Parts: sequence; C-alpha cells; structure tokens
Amino acid sequence: MITIALSAAYFAWANMFAGGRAGWKQVGKQHGGPLPGRGIYYSGAIAMILGAWFFGGAGALAGFSFLVWRLPGWYHAIDAGMDADTRLRDFLVMTARGLVCFPFFAWEAYAHHTSKPLIVLALTSVLIAAAYDIAHHQFDRRNWLAEMWTGILWGEAFAQLLEWNP
Repeated sequence: MITIALSAAYFAWANMFAGGRAGWKQVGKQHGGPLPGRGIYYSGAIAMILGAWFFGGAGALAGFSFLVWRLPGWYHAIDAGMDADTRLRDFLVMTARGLVCFPFFAWEAYAHHTSKPLIVLALTSVLIAAAYDIAHHQFDRRNWLAEMWTGILWGEAFAQLLEWNP
C-alpha cells in the first residue's frame, strides 16, 4: 500500500513537472528555464532510476514506459474537444495515446503469462482520457488537475503490477 501511494505521488509530480507545473515551470528550457530539453526527460530518467533501484528491470521499464507515453504529441486532443475537433474524437485520441505506454504492461503480461496487465493498461488509458475530459469540462480547463490525476493513475497502475505476485 505504501508503494502504491509513493508511486502515485511520484508520478503525479513527474507528470506535472513534465507539463511545466508543480512549481518547476522555469526549470526546463521548454518553459523558459536553464535546463536543456523537456521536463519529461528529467522526470522519466528519475522514474527509471527509482524503478530500477526498488524493482529491478521491471521498475526501470515502468519508468521508460512513462517516458515513452509522454513523448508523442497530443494531436490537438489535450483540450478535450473544447477548441477544435470533437469531445469524442479527443477522448479516443487520448485513450489511444495511453496505449503507447505498453512496453511495461506487455512485459508484465509476458512474464506472468496473463492478460491482466494489458487489461490494466486499457482501463488506465480510458481513465486518463476521462481525467483530461473532466478537468477541462467540469473544472474550467484545469490542465494541471488532468496532469496530476494522470500521474496518479500511472503510478497506481505501475505499482500494482510491480507488487503483484500471481
């Protein structure tokens, strides 16, 4: 339970950092700060190091998968249909983007000979799309809420599978 809470807290911070939130807006060059590159490179590297430290290769792969998920563009879906495209289209795009986080979940499915990790990936991807939709439509475009909720969802999914003993 502590691992799940710590993982959720870390990935909430990591995702907000990558988005220029969490009090770190002026750190990366992407957001006007001195460090080169995007915030996701730093939070992803830390996730891989911490994951390897606590869980070995599978933990490092979880951090790598978070990095891989965060790298692609948002394909104009981050606004949840409020400015362009439709709400449904953006929900589907955000869900599909979540599936990009597959390396860790695919490894866990292979290692444990079960499809449960792939189901967790699919459900987490849908919940992430819902987080962006709710943050924009119910909370007046509060993207930082979506980033926080999304980080919590990834952290919880990673930790549950890393601690899972079938």
